[in-house]
Amino acid sequence: MSDVWTIRSFRNTDTPVLVKLWQDHHAAFHSKSQCSVSVWDQCVLSKPFFKFDGLVVAVNDRGVAVGFLHFGFASNLDGSQESESAAIIHKICIAQNEDEDAIAKHLIEHAIKSMRDQGAVSFTALGSTEMNGFYLGVGEGDNLM
Repeated sequence: MSDVWTIRSFRNTDTPVLVKLWQDHHAAFHSKSQCSVSVWDQCVLSKPFFKFDGLVVAVNDRGVAVGFLHFGFASNLDGSQESESAAIIHKICIAQNEDEDAIAKHLIEHAIKSMRDQGAVSFTALGSTEMNGFYLGVGEGDNLM
């Protein structure tokens, strides 16, 4: 039977949960991409252009995180310029389960609605590093940290 789940905003205490989701998601696809709490803090949360409302977590009815999605407006690598109309999904990770497609769809719909409400007219999913400086040092083939 499928869980009932909701989407909530990121909390400061979520970093270990996000790292676990990252590890589980990538392991399911036999990816060697690694992440730790300190790497997540250094590569993602410490960026001066990180916005808390752009990181959401899907939680099941038992309070267990089953996925996350990070989104916002596209920017250059140093965050000094941010688009007013081009939105991007920076990262999505879903725990492997029977509802993963539905969870991913709901998270993406949430991001699109939120960005449209803020003026976005175009959307890129998992854009290139020229549009997304958050996961440099974390992603597959980019474990610089």
